[in-house]
Amino acid sequence: MKVLFDTNVLLDAMLAREPFVADAAFLLNAVESGRVEGFMSATTVTDVHYLVGRQTKSSEAAIAAVTRLLALMEICAVDREILEQAIGLGLPDFEDAVQIACDRVRVRGDRYSGCEWIRRVADFRFVASRTEKSV
Repeated sequence: MKVLFDTNVLLDAMLAREPFVADAAFLLNAVESGRVEGFMSATTVTDVHYLVGRQTKSSEAAIAAVTRLLALMEICAVDREILEQAIGLGLPDFEDAVQIACDRVRVRGDRYSGCEWIRRVADFRFVASRTEKSV
């Protein structure tokens, strides 16, 4: 199964953010064990670096988080095509639109096929929770 991870899910695991850390860690463990193929957008990498560094006040922790994710995940490039598709979606949350465009173009495109998008919604429940049952 291929899974595109939203930034918040990865931050939940990296920063042990309660009450979401257990679910996020479960999903990352599924990637580490090879039961799930993990993807993240290129913008997620910079967001994780910035937010982990800010939260921990440690550039070493920020680099360690990025290094771990780079070892685990495929990176979906964010370029003009992705950004134009994201704008075309007309969603109020542009960051979500970029994630959706990455899924459609980079993950579901010719190189990859079929992907779940794991993210937290406004009430912070995990979307695609069926992933846990099928992992």
